[in-house]
Amino acid sequence: LLNSSIKPGSTISSLPTKLTLSFSEPLLKIDGKIVNWIRVTDPKQKLIANQSVTAIDRLSVEISKSQGLKGIYKVTYRAVAEDGHTNSGSFTFTLK
Repeated sequence: LLNSSIKPGSTISSLPTKLTLSFSEPLLKIDGKIVNWIRVTDPKQKLIANQSVTAIDRLSVEISKSQGLKGIYKVTYRAVAEDGHTNSGSFTFTLK
């Protein structure tokens, strides 16, 4: 993971509508299969984003702002590079 539009461990005042993660290598795409993904859960552990879009070296996901609950959000991701190696992990951020 090279970069995230929401910095891991950060505190933000407004929940964005989109989260993008950037990686150092091109990501694998297989038609009809979910290879790469991002999931975002709110402070009540409700899934608010999981429909990822893969574009060359980044993943993006739309975030539902229906609740906008204050607290800690968790981002979990999995990205598979074209050469087959997997990069997965998670981080949190706080909405004040």
